Amino acid sequence: MKKTLSLALVALLAVSALGVSGCKQIQNTLHNPVGDANAAVVSANANLKKVAASEAKVQALGNDMSILEPTADGAKQALEIILKLRDELAVQKRELEAAKKSLSTIKAGDVKPEFKRYAQLEIASIDTRLTVVGEGSKLYDQLDAMYSAIREKKLTNTLSKKISTEIDTIRNNIAALSDQATAESTTASDYFEAQELGGTTK
Repeated sequence: MKKTLSLALVALLAVSALGVSGCKQIQNTLHNPVGDANAAVVSANANLKKVAASEAKVQALGNDMSILEPTADGAKQALEIILKLRDELAVQKRELEAAKKSLSTIKAGDVKPEFKRYAQLEIASIDTRLTVVGEGSKLYDQLDAMYSAIREKKLTNTLSKKISTEIDTIRNNIAALSDQATAESTTASDYFEAQELGGTTK
């Protein structure tokens, strides 16, 4: 999950740029939709900040779990941490969906096509990040199964191998999807700059 933290910051910078200077570019030619578009960007920006904060908590909780001993007591603590991790995933899903909803209003608004395209590109990154959250939920299911078996002293070699295989597959999926989301967010940022949606510095 570590990669998603840097992704949040990349996405945040892109959205912030639109909120601070992009809407000034729109204001020269449009009137009524400007306030709504800017409000949508500010709202999405706030959502992404909450996602970044949640991802930092996930990283810290993951670090706490990694040092636990594979004992009944360690498993009990791990299961408590997993509950907190699931709570954080729920936060991320809620905030990402809210950010997507806000940016979707730009696509439907009476603004320049380039701004609509930018919103579409940023939404693609958010969609991928939502898939990462879904994979995270699967990961915690497997960890829950493993630590529950340890706590109950029912973790056999066969079960351990099965869970480990599942965990490796999910982690590989998360890594690939995180890279994809990062690339998609970079594409959105590059498009924003190439179209000079924040105005020129000349």
